[in-house]
Amino acid sequence: MWENFIGREIRRCNRNLLTINVIVLVIVGAVVAFNWGYLTNWFRGTAAIDPLQIAKLQSADDLARNFVKFDVPEVLESGFQEVEEKDGKVVAVKADYQITWVGGRALVLKTKPNSTNTHLEGALVKVPNDVMAALKRDVPAERQGVLLPFMLDTVDYRDDGWWILGLCVPMVALALWNLNKWSRRMNDPASHPIVKTLGGEPAVVQYGPQLDMEMTGGGEKVGAATLTPSFLVVPNAFHTNIARLEDAAWVYKKITKHSVNFIPTGKTYEAVVWTRTGTMISVNGKEAQVEQLLATVATRAPWVVGGFSAELDNAWKKDRAGFLAAVDQRRGAAKGASAGAAK
Repeated sequence: MWENFIGREIRRCNRNLLTINVIVLVIVGAVVAFNWGYLTNWFRGTAAIDPLQIAKLQSADDLARNFVKFDVPEVLESGFQEVEEKDGKVVAVKADYQITWVGGRALVLKTKPNSTNTHLEGALVKVPNDVMAALKRDVPAERQGVLLPFMLDTVDYRDDGWWILGLCVPMVALALWNLNKWSRRMNDPASHPIVKTLGGEPAVVQYGPQLDMEMTGGGEKVGAATLTPSFLVVPNAFHTNIARLEDAAWVYKKITKHSVNFIPTGKTYEAVVWTRTGTMISVNGKEAQVEQLLATVATRAPWVVGGFSAELDNAWKKDRAGFLAAVDQRRGAAKGASAGAAK
């Protein structure tokens, strides 16, 4: 039953759904792997450490757990701050750079403004180059060796973890949700939105052979869409809209104007086709292509209501039954006229 055009489209959409979400999981896995050490520290929190041990380190990376906490007798102002500027003026102080002594070595601290806290918790990280250069300018050359090449960041050392979680957790949840959809649709093709949009499994049985035959013939191409004698088919990465022209009810051209800084940059054109089931199919293309598509639909389904107006939009949204009744009257008149012409 599914070895036909509809089945192939279902498999194509499922394959794309699987591929993109596996890629998402791989990307998340790579981000987690790259930040594994940081995330391990982030989840485990700060570990107590003797300040004398810090003095013996050559690098912040010498510790597997570089989220640490310890107490010091005092902290000293260095005179350097991290500030926010606007129009060349300081508008806010974001952090102070202070100094504390640990085992005869000077450890730079990044703290909240005006902090006097001697119980310190944070992450041992590399001192920014500009900060280290500024500090060394104020220290005699023979004393510069006392400055440790890393600092304790007590301010925003956990921020990256929140960013990673905030991005990765929703991505993983979305990917798993989509993979669940993929599995369900693989096991039950009739549950795919393509089938539901067309009218369910009975519609596939009824219209599938005709659709196969018409798609084999090629149809008329308008952008990504294919218009056959009886169907409008518009595929995208994860779905394929298939509408019977017999079900077409309302068609119109949609023009979207684009601008940058209020300067017009162009227009895009869409052919919009509404079916009696409430499915909207949009086809992008050049203006001439869009107009040709709408004209062809109107020729093959002469009962459709053409054009857009506020009155038609209001009737479609608020009185769908009345709108479709008018379409059915037009259908009857069109088919009656066609039958009369055939005689």
